[in-house]
Amino acid sequence: MKTVNQTIRTLSEMKSAAEAGEISRSAYERALGSVADANTDHDWWDCTIDTWKSALAEIGFLDADIRFTGFHSQGDGAVFYSNSTHSGRIIGFLSNPPAPENCIGVKDGREVFAPWVAHKIHPAPRCDYSHLVRYADNGDIEIRVSSIGSSRYRHENTATVHVDIHVDEDIDELKSLECAANGCATDWDGIERELASWIDRLRIDICNAIYRDLREEYDYLCSEEAAMECAEANGWHYDERGNTILR
Repeated sequence: MKTVNQTIRTLSEMKSAAEAGEISRSAYERALGSVADANTDHDWWDCTIDTWKSALAEIGFLDADIRFTGFHSQGDGAVFYSNSTHSGRIIGFLSNPPAPENCIGVKDGREVFAPWVAHKIHPAPRCDYSHLVRYADNGDIEIRVSSIGSSRYRHENTATVHVDIHVDEDIDELKSLECAANGCATDWDGIERELASWIDRLRIDICNAIYRDLREEYDYLCSEEAAMECAEANGWHYDERGNTILR
């Protein structure tokens, strides 16, 4: 019976052997690539998506549906849709975003996301829509983020914002509005368009932030550092051609 001897190595040992010229660099890269594939052949994005869903809910985009494609085509990106919203929270965040914080906080035993969102999107000073929050909280202002188009890609331009205001033209109730204070009719159509524009800017900033987080997570999972950690944790070994050896 013929006996074949072969040298097997851990991924770390494969790297050292490649650097020493004992095996080819391509063999090490094959082994490295197999671990990157293992790191990304499941729903690796779940944690990032779930975190952003919670963050979106806190600032008013309830039950958000987040989708993305990535990461190497021009049309790749991330997008979210939300037909169930809390308009008061959205307008409140838009008018007065909190001071940015680079991590998710905790208050009274619950996670606080809004300052973290502000850090992620670096919001510019916004127009003050605080006079509309009461109407939004009363259900008089409806905000929706809906899907548009049928592109196979998912990015910020595959959604649109709709704002509908349903308040009575009662001057006494609208004294805080500049035009109403002068006794003239309020241009609700103009307010709808302007508010929709500002919310859409907020939406695009958030979409871009979600995509950056997803891309950073993917890049890490494909990195040498992550591959080394995964291979060591699983006790994987490789032959001199970079093939995984089951032990």
